[in-house]
Amino acid sequence: MIRSARKDDVSHLLAIYAPYVRETVISFEAQPPSEEEFASRILESHVSFVYEEAGTTQGFVYAAQFNPRAAYQWSAEVSVYLAETAKGQGIGRQLLGALLAGLRTRGLVNAFGGIALPNPSSVRLFESFGFEQIALQKKVGYKLGAWHDVGWWQLQLCEPPIPPPNLFTQHK
Repeated sequence: MIRSARKDDVSHLLAIYAPYVRETVISFEAQPPSEEEFASRILESHVSFVYEEAGTTQGFVYAAQFNPRAAYQWSAEVSVYLAETAKGQGIGRQLLGALLAGLRTRGLVNAFGGIALPNPSSVRLFESFGFEQIALQKKVGYKLGAWHDVGWWQLQLCEPPIPPPNLFTQHK
């Protein structure tokens, strides 16, 4: 079942996210955030969803503000995280599809995904929705004893309206 993320989900979501921080280069954070910081990220995002099965959270997605400057308000950075046991079951695809639909409903124009490379499963997931690689930052992050590249993918969610609605006041 996919549903909107709630405050009482945060500890479960952080339990999924923390191993990505500690054990992989998928997240460039050095330490997992506090529960309070993580709650702020998830609950203040444009849209956030969790995937629950038999009462267990299997994954989550959220769309954060792409950049705090006003001219960027119609763009979001999307993130997808799955529990280790949920990988390869199509859950990420379901979650990302729900997230993109939610962004379109809210009037966002662009979705961006930053992917630490190599990460073929994330690249496949994003490209299956029509995301196109638009940039490559070479050796931009140092973690776990090595330098890592980050690729950026973009999906235009809709034709940009002129003038666009003010999303800062519309949904905050």
